[in-house]
Amino acid sequence: MVKGTKITQDSVLENYVRNRIFKYILKNPGTHLREIRDRLSLLPLQADWHLNMLEKFGYIRKNRIKNKVVYFESKINPDLYDSIFILRNLDNLNIIKKILAEPDIPLNTLVGKVRLRPRKVKNIIFNLLETDLIKEIIEDGQVKYRANIENISSVTKIFEELRIKNNQRGSNSTV
Repeated sequence: MVKGTKITQDSVLENYVRNRIFKYILKNPGTHLREIRDRLSLLPLQADWHLNMLEKFGYIRKNRIKNKVVYFESKINPDLYDSIFILRNLDNLNIIKKILAEPDIPLNTLVGKVRLRPRKVKNIIFNLLETDLIKEIIEDGQVKYRANIENISSVTKIFEELRIKNNQRGSNSTV
């Protein structure tokens, strides 16, 4: 029970708004505060209160990544937070897919395939290297990129589990 309230571990998800927030975080790990507020049409104080309740009762964890406060289901391994957050971005995901499809790809080839500005691709590459989702290899004096399959597998397993859970729930979701 939280001091000053009658909320218990068993009753915390009985609140409609809190339940919607929790379901949204389950379906969208690494989601940030503004996204939760915007997608669920919540006022800032309302979102903060319910997120704090979910966190106090151990349903979710929050983490600061880059300049955002992001939320994850508490069952997700904190070591994967940065990688999950990075792969939520479609440009980052697209670059990972290209690297997976063409191992040991040079930067200039990658830039041509993803149709993004070279500077943007370099920033994404930096983030992917920083989260150890890709490796930099120097071969014949040329820098190339290769996916770190082991780390990508850990993250994709979570996304796959989410996809399966979402498919099993069908269209009866309240989010």
